[in-house]
Amino acid sequence: MPNKPNILILTTQTGGGHLSLAEALKELLQQNYAVTIADMLPSFFHHHYRFAGHHALWMWAVEFHLSNDHKRAVLSQRALAPVIASRLKRALDEIQPAMVITTHSLLSHSVKQVMKEHTPGIPLGMLFSDPYSVHETWFSELNAEASFAPTRESHELALAAGFDPSRLHIVGWPVRKQFYQADGK
Repeated sequence: MPNKPNILILTTQTGGGHLSLAEALKELLQQNYAVTIADMLPSFFHHHYRFAGHHALWMWAVEFHLSNDHKRAVLSQRALAPVIASRLKRALDEIQPAMVITTHSLLSHSVKQVMKEHTPGIPLGMLFSDPYSVHETWFSELNAEASFAPTRESHELALAAGFDPSRLHIVGWPVRKQFYQADGK
């Protein structure tokens, strides 16, 4: 299929789940779309996450719980927007996506803020990576053009947080073929 529409999937290497989710989504979409996966966070975040996850779980837990508050989540996303702005703008200009989808909560409100200024016509989709207890950083952006909940529980939490029901969809988990087909085809 020549000239497939481009989709940009944003994720980050803070644990394997977000990247695995992005790769599964890419596999599902790539027949009809040209899909690019990009990490917008500077390497500091990856090193910090790896350090906290391996050597200071208490630090990770404190950061997780402190940011799991709506007001703090919005403030942290607003602070993150200038950090990712140049990298995101460059990706948007180079890829010219028909849609941007994020699989990481830190790339929700911050991404929407940059896109609103730089490419207001491109829709943002958010695929929640949390199945049961959704972190508040996901709920810091209520105006994505589409939000995708993997479970009924995450769907209900998003509705309670104020998401527009017409733009919130239960989609389940995308899973790569290698996990459900023995030959991977």
